[in-house]
Amino acid sequence: MTEQVRLLRDHGNALKAASAFAESERVLQEALRRSRDGATTPQPATATTHNALGSLYFRQGRFDEAAAAYTQAIEAQRQLYPDGHADLARSLNNLANLHSTMRRADQAIVLYTEAHALYRRYLGDDHGELATSMSNLAVTHQLIVSVPSMPARRGRRDCPTGVRG
Repeated sequence: MTEQVRLLRDHGNALKAASAFAESERVLQEALRRSRDGATTPQPATATTHNALGSLYFRQGRFDEAAAAYTQAIEAQRQLYPDGHADLARSLNNLANLHSTMRRADQAIVLYTEAHALYRRYLGDDHGELATSMSNLAVTHQLIVSVPSMPARRGRRDCPTGVRG
């Protein structure tokens, strides 16, 4: 079952990359449904699929839905990995990107800081995602200094770095 879910999620992410958003959402929702079949506790595939849906919604500018999907991923990952995990770091980073896009810098910094610590712990000092998280923190700190009252940005182009799904 997990392999089917992974394949569906990969297909949904490929459709998202091709801007086939409606089909991507349909495929990712199917992956989510299958990842939950018979499960009574959080599953890694379910959490990862929530993160992928959040990424899709973020890319479409559906920020409330993106926040909800990222939050569901994070809640599941906190249960699955009480000591942390690189997947949790990615979900935290994605939610932080959303907050940064919405000019909620204080919330973004808290999430970026936690993601950065997890990347360092689980991926090491030489990993690219660690550098990305440091860049995200720097860009968000700069937003506070340079444009603290600027209205929220719309769309993926303005994200400090890309959202991973």
